Amino acid sequence: MRILPNLIHLRAFEAVARHLNISKAGDELFVTHSAVSQQVKALEEDLDVSLINRSGHKIKLTAAGQEYAESIISIFNRLRQVSKKVRSYKNQSIIRLGVPNTLGLKCLIPKLGLFYDTYPDSQIQLLIFHDQNEPDDVDIEISYGEQQGVNADMVLAKDQLIAIKAPSYKTPIDQARLLKVTSPMRQQDWPQWLAAANLTLDSSNMISFHETLQAIQATENSLGIFVTHEIFVREDLKQNKLCLAHPLMVPIDKVFYLKVSDSLQETSRFQEIKTWLRDGVFKD
Repeated sequence: MRILPNLIHLRAFEAVARHLNISKAGDELFVTHSAVSQQVKALEEDLDVSLINRSGHKIKLTAAGQEYAESIISIFNRLRQVSKKVRSYKNQSIIRLGVPNTLGLKCLIPKLGLFYDTYPDSQIQLLIFHDQNEPDDVDIEISYGEQQGVNADMVLAKDQLIAIKAPSYKTPIDQARLLKVTSPMRQQDWPQWLAAANLTLDSSNMISFHETLQAIQATENSLGIFVTHEIFVREDLKQNKLCLAHPLMVPIDKVFYLKVSDSLQETSRFQEIKTWLRDGVFKD
């Protein structure tokens, strides 16, 4: 008789148990909400016990689910640690670089060719993660947060908010359709920029998007005005795909910075990547 449940189903339940949210679990695993639900349901059928209580969009673990989750999460964390250690014995020339979703797709991937042109003997494995779901098995991570406590040598760039629109979008800002992102990380972008601009705009005319990339695409297609982080759209501004909807740029007391293991920090490979990021990606 098979004792061990399907590992794909276990992984889905572990992600749901950590997030208490099926959509966030799906984002982390790069599968749909429906797929996660089906995998958890299959695990429940395999174990013949209910693991979660479903009430609309809210998720709550049952008593059995809570007990199971504590063990499963611990086991998966240990697997991640062991896997990271084992990977270090192979492909020593490959650096695993973790980067948040929007930053990776909008800023790093377009400049990756420059890295290989400059350092042809080095290799980067780019691992893109969503929001705060930091990856477990990377050598270097680009993180974002308060500058206090961050080693100045690890800081890549400071941050600022700007209001953008498509060059063809002619509606004045006080009459414009406004675009926003629902992610908790982005909910204060508009309020912070508006307060600095001393403006009050009609938020009832605001269209919401799940991700920053979606809102940037909508902005490029003249749907409205979007407040976002300047680094995300720097190349779009240079290429005139977008333009400023207002001249104000609002500095934020947060920075993009590097996390790296002590053993890698002094190596030439890390210095190459840091130089490329500063000069080829984050430099104004």
